[in-house]
Amino acid sequence: MSSNQSMLVIGSIFLLGMLIVNFYGANTQQMEASVENEASIAATGIAQSMLDDIQNRAYDEFTVGSYTTSADSFTSVVSLGPESGETSSALFDDIDDFNGYSTVDSSTRLGNYDISVDVAYITNFAPNSVSYSKTFVKRIDVNVFNTYMSDTLTMSHLIGY
Repeated sequence: MSSNQSMLVIGSIFLLGMLIVNFYGANTQQMEASVENEASIAATGIAQSMLDDIQNRAYDEFTVGSYTTSADSFTSVVSLGPESGETSSALFDDIDDFNGYSTVDSSTRLGNYDISVDVAYITNFAPNSVSYSKTFVKRIDVNVFNTYMSDTLTMSHLIGY
């Protein structure tokens, strides 16, 4: 084999190696994106399920089985959260009992999903502004995180009374 042929063989091996490295690099990026998408889809389902569960509760502790026309009778802002004796979500009877609630969902193949819930009164006509007084509208924020996701997924829902 002449030196020209040897150089051609070495060059073609080098090009083949570069092609293989580029192929596997692109394949790895595509696989990572696919796993993150799957984790995000699962997180969305978990968050929506949690929102559905919360929405099935009464608006406030003082509206369980009764009706009011005054926001003054609602739970105070500093008391949002479970009442005494409500030690699990199955015992929660109104929306604001979920304020500060956190749990872990391990029902999917991508491991644990950390879930946390925040409930707050909001300023009328300004859904992004938390109110420091009682109002007829509460915002529920469900936050879901998984190690395969680059950021926490937050789903919000407004509930009016």
